[in-house]
Amino acid sequence: MSAVTEPAPIALGLSPHITREVDGGVLLIRNAQRISGAALIFASVGLWLFPGTSWEPDLALMKLLVSLALGFAGIAFLQEGRTSTVPEIELDLTREEVRVIRRAGRDARMVVCYAFSELGPVEDHGETIRLCDPDGALLVDMPVPVGDVRDQLLAKLLNRA
Repeated sequence: MSAVTEPAPIALGLSPHITREVDGGVLLIRNAQRISGAALIFASVGLWLFPGTSWEPDLALMKLLVSLALGFAGIAFLQEGRTSTVPEIELDLTREEVRVIRRAGRDARMVVCYAFSELGPVEDHGETIRLCDPDGALLVDMPVPVGDVRDQLLAKLLNRA
């Protein structure tokens, strides 16, 4: 008996540019988190450097607790303000699907999945291929190296029903 295996999808992790994921509000919030995190860390250090501070044990303990809380909050804000990972594009020539997948650690979340027949305009720009969603908005602009894979992909994308 021989096992029939399904061909694996072609996964191109070539840093695509997905226009949907770039949102001005998200960028504004990330930058505000970074600035707030840095300000909290500077404030935790500034508590000890501020002139005229008292070194009484009660006040020193209170300043230590407040500065630790500010420092941890600042680090948490800086960690949350990190940029997200670049999504992966899976082009499944067997099923004729385009999948956009975002990975976060061990978790993988499918952002969007379109059949080749559902896609909008497909544009070949030399070394890059632009795929549009059914509404005509740019979905992905990805580099695909010249070769057999590119030829097969373009043949399937341009000759779809």
